[in-house]
Amino acid sequence: MSELFKKLQRSSASCMRRTVTSRSPSVLRRWNDPAIEAAVWARCWTPDAVCSLDRFPCADMPTVVFRTSAAEAEIDVSTALSEAAEHLESCACALGALALDIESLIVRFSRVTGANDVEVTLEATCDDAPTPFRVALARSCLLTTYVGATPEWVPHTHVVQAVQMQRRYSGPRFQMPRFGVSIVRGMRSGAGALVYRSPANSPGTPGRLSLQLTEIER
Repeated sequence: MSELFKKLQRSSASCMRRTVTSRSPSVLRRWNDPAIEAAVWARCWTPDAVCSLDRFPCADMPTVVFRTSAAEAEIDVSTALSEAAEHLESCACALGALALDIESLIVRFSRVTGANDVEVTLEATCDDAPTPFRVALARSCLLTTYVGATPEWVPHTHVVQAVQMQRRYSGPRFQMPRFGVSIVRGMRSGAGALVYRSPANSPGTPGRLSLQLTEIER
């Protein structure tokens, strides 16, 4: 039995943990409560920004991975997306909206968690396969999805079952809204870690474009 699985078993047998959701971004600060495994900001984007993203061909969606900090976010995000978008002039509006959003989320994530350095993963996935149920190994991470199926998580009492059964798991689960922002607790937080996955896309969905910010511990 892996050490990670043993930790999940011990965590699920401990005190009840929960998620909190609000339309106010201030809810993200609730992550600092050890009894909260995830804080979800159920936000919306403007109709124009949504339309520009929905016109984004899956094959042209950018995938970038880089490290940054709140102080360097603006220049690092701009550089990363500019390099990925040199041949995507028709998607300039969508890329501009993504850049501004990612910059602001890096700053917000750093303020809430105290993270000095952050790994940024903007990932485009053009297949419809779900990812496995998993936990973040870092102390904290931020999740949001711009296009496609959004992350879903299981109640604290079902984490062992979900990790054991994976695709065969049919128990209760919750799903983030599109553009929703969640700061989730990882294994190094010293408290219950959230078990989550990206489900399969619905038929006709062009793909998935998701963002994960991961705290880099020194």
